[in-house]
Amino acid sequence: MTAPRRVFVCGYARTPIDQAGGPLGTVSLSELVALTLNAVQRDASDADWTRLDQLILGSRLPDTSAPLSLPRQAAKLAGLPPQVPGLCVDRGCASGLDAVILGARQIQCGEGHLVLAGGADHAGPRPPAAEARLAGIMQAHGVTQSEIDRFAREAHPPARVDPRTVSPAPALSADVPAPPEMTRTREGDLLAPMATGAAVVLLASEQGIARHGLMPLAEYLGSATAAASQAGVGPVAATEKLCARLGLVPHDFDLFEMAAASAAQAVAVCRELGFDPFSEQVLPEGSTLTLGHPAAMTGARLVGEAARRVGDHKAFRALASAGVTQGVALALRRV
Repeated sequence: MTAPRRVFVCGYARTPIDQAGGPLGTVSLSELVALTLNAVQRDASDADWTRLDQLILGSRLPDTSAPLSLPRQAAKLAGLPPQVPGLCVDRGCASGLDAVILGARQIQCGEGHLVLAGGADHAGPRPPAAEARLAGIMQAHGVTQSEIDRFAREAHPPARVDPRTVSPAPALSADVPAPPEMTRTREGDLLAPMATGAAVVLLASEQGIARHGLMPLAEYLGSATAAASQAGVGPVAATEKLCARLGLVPHDFDLFEMAAASAAQAVAVCRELGFDPFSEQVLPEGSTLTLGHPAAMTGARLVGEAARRVGDHKAFRALASAGVTQGVALALRRV
């Protein structure tokens, strides 16, 4: 059996994150994705897109604005060759992360050299079971009200114009911070507000890098998926499984990104993995509580942001995770 091919993140683009009722909510998901695809194409100007092996997108499929044909629609709007196949995946808030993992595995097993992967979502109604699934996490993990309020207050970078952010609305060039009146549960937890956005990363093999003149940001180390018996700590189970597979421990990573469904979940997951939820190594680009949570997009954004920080030598190894009861985790390292 041949060894798995090495996989690298070689590009990243996203739209700003917009809140419910904002201008991005009137733009179709295929148009939002197309904007990010065009941005990646501009950055990888020497790439031969006729040799793109697949476009994989995470999307919450029950949303009628996100049909199964979303990748093909977005590819057409972005001017990608018509022979590029598309795949849509749904694992709720881990959909964008799963899309990246599927793309990486396609390259690892020798079935491609160049894959675009990401996710997109519109701000919509919160899943009815969201609050119920997170009930009890504060008590089970000893998360206090002051920790919840501190996490929501401190994980809040200023709105910024990101050079990798592309927008269809000229007036919206930076993220729109989540409103301060976040949804508070009966237990006192704070839920991440649903939001709108799209993100895409470019994955390539070593051969793909040479063929298309790409510059890697970070190397994909691996991924894992796991389910937990208790809601909220799925990312813990996935991260522990991934670390065991890689022969590492969580402290071997100096950057931790997480698609937190709530403040209590973020604090609990960090605590279980040995991370300080208030340190600079955790969510340095902002949390889903303060930026907003385009559920199917967030995982891809976390990978892109982590890859960029690794590429900028602000971290050596990075972890990205998502999920509630089911968890998904992905690891990157400096090239």
